[in-house]
Amino acid sequence: MTIVSNEASALQKNKQRYAQLIYHKEMKIMKANVTFTTRQLNAAAAAIDISGEITSFAEADLMDAYAQATAGGAKAIILNFADLKYMNSSGIGLLVTC
Repeated sequence: MTIVSNEASALQKNKQRYAQLIYHKEMKIMKANVTFTTRQLNAAAAAIDISGEITSFAEADLMDAYAQATAGGAKAIILNFADLKYMNSSGIGLLVTC
């Protein structure tokens, strides 16, 4: 009985590991459904127009937009949410850390 129990335990661990691998693969495939457009307003300010959805998948795109907005020397960044369709708590977290 111990052998069967150990085999069942190993099988269960393999199933859990497989499920984790599938989850991580799906997470990598998911893309952000957002567009960030940067505009230089003047020497000290830039705007980032946001269109779509801000979730955790938008992190790389948001960081790129921030880098573009500050590349011209802007000290103030204005976020334009006029075309924002959805933002979850992960999206709010991204904006706070940016």
